[in-house]
Amino acid sequence: MAQRLRNQRVLVTQADDYMGPATISLFQQEGAEVIADTSDLTQPGACEDLIEQSGRIDVLIANLASRNYSGIAATDVDDDAWHDTFDRMVHPLHRLCRAVIPQMIERSAGKVVVYGSATALTGLKTVTAYSAARAALVASNLRWPNWAPCLPTPTRSSGQACLRSPHRRRPALHRVLRAR
Repeated sequence: MAQRLRNQRVLVTQADDYMGPATISLFQQEGAEVIADTSDLTQPGACEDLIEQSGRIDVLIANLASRNYSGIAATDVDDDAWHDTFDRMVHPLHRLCRAVIPQMIERSAGKVVVYGSATALTGLKTVTAYSAARAALVASNLRWPNWAPCLPTPTRSSGQACLRSPHRRRPALHRVLRAR
């Protein structure tokens, strides 16, 4: 590999689940120092503590997943299943970004990559809570430019929207590497 991420610190959440292992392997091959987190980010203060303990984060990989409660009709999804899904995916994303983006703004550098799912766009009727949570992650991606000033890259000047739309079809790693 080309070592394109040498000297970059990458934090991967839910490192042992979902896309975590593959992400860690690829980023390490590209020379990144990977912080592989497996903590329970649903606990109060866990996201903020993780960012503080990790120090400088150049790339946050929000690899957030939960049980999908497959096969349960929308009318039968109980509050516990609904809350569990949002508590594992949506709320940690907000807390992680709220904690890490200020240091990225201070350095005028950094990337946030959020893994998603097509269920956000298709809304499968037997994975209601999961589809809704994934859609909330998409909406979060769209709101970040509104509350975080642009982090300049070689192709952007300050003031332009820089946290990219989830509707781009290029792989997340490609976007991170291309900006370096």
